Parts: sequence; structure tokens; C-alpha cells
Amino acid sequence: MNCMILKKCLPGILLLCFSLAAIAQENNESHNKEPMVRIGLKGGLSIVTIVKTKDNNFLSAPLYGFNGGAVLQLPLGHVLAIQPEVLFSQKGYRATGNSIASDYDYRRYLNFLDIPILLRINALKSFGIVVGPQYSYLLATPTTFKSGDASFEQTVNNENNIITKNILGSDWR
Repeated sequence: MNCMILKKCLPGILLLCFSLAAIAQENNESHNKEPMVRIGLKGGLSIVTIVKTKDNNFLSAPLYGFNGGAVLQLPLGHVLAIQPEVLFSQKGYRATGNSIASDYDYRRYLNFLDIPILLRINALKSFGIVVGPQYSYLLATPTTFKSGDASFEQTVNNENNIITKNILGSDWR
């Protein structure tokens, strides 16, 4: 049971540990009474996998990707701020297994443009909690498949009516 919880939480914990936020402006809030508008860059490692049960021929392994972009922080006082972001993120999965002929390796990346509009609650001077909606637009899906001597590589630009390219969800960190 604890191993299952760790498997579900580990990608989020690693993403939190590897995320980097570089604030581009000097913070003069300690000299001023009013909080300042802040602009920054953000980047990190994305570790993703998929779980499929009841199929002994299917094994999944982590797929590593990148996410990063720009952050703007608009203060609404000393405790609250609106924090819109524009991010490129790679999600997806990697699967390995065996078919009738031989072993296979399948990888599918989902490249998104993510635009979260977050409410930041500044719990401490350098620590905040963010929550809010996120709009994601699917840009492309690079896919590779290798089995024995055969290999296949394709990038779908998603100009297709059967693919949902827009996602509206929630985000919290």
C-alpha cells in the first residue's frame, strides 16, 4: 500500500525538487511598503509514466521531458497575488513489452502550451501556495515505435477533428 502511494506521489515530489524559478527583477519589497510586480523564468524536469493493469506483456517506464516558460506576479497586497504563466510542457508515456514477433519500445510525447492563471497566497516571505485554473493547448504528439529491426517515427500536428486539443483544468502547487 505504501509503495503504491509512493509511486503516485514520486513524480510530483521530484518535479517540486527539480523545479527552478529564476526571478528576473531584484526584490526591493523589504525597502518599500508596497509589494512589487515580479517577472521570472521557470523550468523543470517532467517525469511521466502510465500504469496498465491486467496485462503481463505491458510494462511502463518513466519518460523524461521538459517544462518551462515565463511567470508574472501581480501583487494584490502583501498576502495575495495573481500569477499568470505561459509554459511549454512535455507529457506522455513510454511502454515496453513483447508482441508475437519480438520485444517493442513505444514512446509518445504530448507537447502542450500551458497557461495557468493562479492565485498565489504568500504564506511566508519566500514561500507561497498557488491555486487556480489552467488552460492547455496540445501542440504536437511525437511518437516512436521500435520492434526488432523495424522502427516507426511520426509527429502528429493534431490538425484532426477527433483529437481534443483544448483542456481546461485546475492546478495547485
